[in-house]
Parts: sequence; structure tokens; C-alpha cells
Amino acid sequence: RLIRVFLKQSYPYALLILLMSFYNRIDSVMIERLLPGQLGREQAGIYAQAFRLLDAFAMFGVLFAGLLLPIFARMIKQKEAVGQMVQFSFLLIIVPAILIAVSANFYGLNIMQLFYVEHIQKSAPIFGILMIGFLGIVTTYIFGTLLTANGSLKQLNLMAFAGMVINMALNFVLVPKMMATGSAWASLVTQILTAVAQVLIAMSVFRFKVNYLLILKLTGFTLFTILAAKLSLFLENWIFGFSLLLAAGFGYAFASRLISLKTIFLIIKNKAE
Repeated sequence: RLIRVFLKQSYPYALLILLMSFYNRIDSVMIERLLPGQLGREQAGIYAQAFRLLDAFAMFGVLFAGLLLPIFARMIKQKEAVGQMVQFSFLLIIVPAILIAVSANFYGLNIMQLFYVEHIQKSAPIFGILMIGFLGIVTTYIFGTLLTANGSLKQLNLMAFAGMVINMALNFVLVPKMMATGSAWASLVTQILTAVAQVLIAMSVFRFKVNYLLILKLTGFTLFTILAAKLSLFLENWIFGFSLLLAAGFGYAFASRLISLKTIFLIIKNKAE
């Protein structure tokens, strides 16, 4: 009886993990299956080169989500307002994610050359596309974690199932035409759509209001980062240009108070409690 109760309570979480794993990691498999023979294996390998770097960056988000889950769960249980904590944690992860995504699209070739020797010219653009989708992934780490802490598993599973269907459908359409690049676009669209869906679900469940000022500030930060990246390309040494881009991005973020040390201390304090 206890086992039956345990399975009944845990299967929605297992189903969610399964569905999200499908639309997060099925791309390489579909590339190999949808393209013939050696071409399929080659394109899957090219995609995998870019995806490994995305996966490495995503691990930091996983650790951050693990830190937030008990905080959100405690706050919800004690019926505390979670809006401010959600905003603080979202900014703390989306600002570096925007900076990384822009950097990947301007310095992708240089970054790929640090890790690989073959097919760099083909995998670098795919890396840039996947890192734009990374913005959706880190958004999921915040709002998906919040909804999980709230026990909103039905909505999350429906979202994940829709994401799996969208991802597979896009792969079927795009991979035969665009090969590995098509799969990267399928991943990007899926990640952004599922992230938006989770934000909308969270806004409905917790009655969050749209923060137009925050959206404006993030838009300004993104445009500044793109401009800084373009200007950094004029420097002959790419490592110096890349480092200057990161410094300028974080400098702008702190100057505009998108992120602050106070925010970091607040999250650590809530974790300690």
C-alpha cells in the first residue's frame, strides 16, 4: 500500500522529467535517423559538438534551480509572497545568459576552436543558435522550479508534452532540409515556447503582474551587449575582445541595477533559513 501511494505521488514528477528529457535531448537521435547513413552520423556529430557546450553551461542553471527549490517550497508553504524572490533569481540567471548567448554568436568560432579540430565552421553557427535557446532553458530553471515547488505538475506535464510534440514535428520538417542547423532551430523554438508557457502559467497561478520597466531594462541590456560585441570585434586579439565584452556587460548590469550583490546575499540568506 505504501509503495502504491509512493508511486502515485511520484509518477507526475517522473513523467515530467521524461517528457522534458525527450524535447531537450532527442535532437541528435532524430538527426541520425532522419538523414541517410554517413551523412546522418556526421550531422549528429556536428550537432553534438555544439550541444556539449550548451549542456555544460546548463549545469550551472541546474545547480541554481536546486538552490531555489527549497526556498520556493518554504515560502509557498508559509504563504509568503514569492514575487520579489522570483524576480531577483530570474535576473541573476538571465543577465549572464544573455551575455553568454550574445558572446556565442559573435565569438562562437573562436570558442569552438578551443575544444574541437574538425567541423568547426559548421558547428559554430549551431552553437550560436542553441545558446539563444539557452535563454529559454534558464527561464525554465526559475519558473519551472517555482511551479514544481507549488505542485503544479499537471500544467507542467501538459506543457512538456506539447514541447515534445513541437520539437519532434519541427525536427521532422527542418532536419531533411537544413540538417543539423534545422535541429538547432527546432530546439530554439521549443525552448522559447516552453519557457513562455511556464511564465504564463506562473503568472496565472501566482497572479504576477507584468513588469514593463524590467522588460525595458532587459531589452536595453541586450541591445547594449550586442553593440559592445560588435565594437569588440575591432580588437585584433579575440580573447581580449571577448574579455572586454564580458566586463562591459557585467559592468552595465551592475550599473543599471539589474543585478546586485544585495540580490545574491538575499538568496543566500533565504537558503540559510
